[in-house]
Amino acid sequence: VIFAKALHVPYRAVSSVDELAVAIQDMSQTHRIFIDTPGLSPKDMNGIRRLRNMLQAVASIKVELVVSATTRDLEIHEQGKAFSTINPESLIFTRLDESYSFGSIYSLSSRLHLPVSVFSTGRKVTEEWENASAERLTASILNIL
Repeated sequence: VIFAKALHVPYRAVSSVDELAVAIQDMSQTHRIFIDTPGLSPKDMNGIRRLRNMLQAVASIKVELVVSATTRDLEIHEQGKAFSTINPESLIFTRLDESYSFGSIYSLSSRLHLPVSVFSTGRKVTEEWENASAERLTASILNIL
């Protein structure tokens, strides 16, 4: 709630497929709708299954998995493996400005066979987004940016 207020974006708490469908319908004119999963651990397969079932019950929804670039390799791969069951179409990597290593971005994208759609830097969440590109990732990996 606090994060949504700070960004001046609508917020809805939902706990059922019907509530999710209504929230998505109400926000259908927006470019992206973020579904936060507070406390949903990659080890909570029942929780991930419930999330997958909710997302599948709502027609015409594109799922993008948001991952912090500061996450260690082991954890990022475990998160990717666990959340791949929600069938994301692409990856969004945040916190590039705080990361010192970028190989895990390529590695996760390759392992999951998913494109990276967005890179994010800074605190102004969507204002500091850029479309992901191979050139940007390569430059980051080689530390030439």
